[in-house]
This record gives sequence, structure tokens and C-alpha cells, in this order.
Amino acid sequence: MFWLQASVSFAVWILYGVLFVRRSIRGSRAPVRSSRRAPAVAGPALLLGSVGVLALGAWGVHSAGGIGPDGMGAAAWAVATIAGAGFVHMQAAAALALAGLARDAVTSQKAPASISRDPQSEERSSCADS
Repeated sequence: MFWLQASVSFAVWILYGVLFVRRSIRGSRAPVRSSRRAPAVAGPALLLGSVGVLALGAWGVHSAGGIGPDGMGAAAWAVATIAGAGFVHMQAAAALALAGLARDAVTSQKAPASISRDPQSEERSSCADS
């Protein structure tokens, strides 16, 4: 019974993560933030905070009856599923914040060529070489 419960919870976590990321990416077409500090602080804080969510979730599962020979009780299973979804949410939000830092660092302007392909300049350089 435990493996069935774990599989259902895992499916909920994956589905939640995919939906959260898709929704977040669609909503990220907003104007670029003026500050890089907020996501630079939020990303690592969310990563570390997600560990706290896991620890609180494990404590909650234990307090709700834990895992017995017949699997988890309904309350423990609910706590495990909700805590796991919270963990996924924080991890995905952290990844999006940190990826946004990298995306914002890339310019959208076309870089100038390092070699000029102007025919007149090529003629001048070949005349100067003679």
C-alpha cells in the first residue's frame, strides 16, 4: 500500500511542478526587473527554505501517524503530499529566479562584426600593402 501512496504523491508533485513552471514562464513576459538583487537573494533562500519544508513535512508525517505496516494513514499521506508539493514549488521558484538572472544578463542587441566587409576598405588595405 505504501508504494501506491508514494506513487500517487510523486505523480502529484511532478504534475504540480510542470504546471507551476509552465504558468510561471507564460507570466514572465513582464518588463525586465530593474534590480538583480531580489532574485539573487530569493533563489538561494528558496533552495535552503525548501529543505526546511522537507524537515517540517517529515515531522508532520511522523506526528500524523507515520508509516505503518499498511502504509501511511490518510492524514500522514496528505501531509506528505502537501509538503512535497511545497518543496517542489520552492525548488522550481528558485530555479526560475536563478535562471532569470542568467537570461537577464544576455543582451538582445546584435554584436558588431570584428572584421569590416566594406569593399572600399579592402581596396585601400591592398593598395597600402603594395
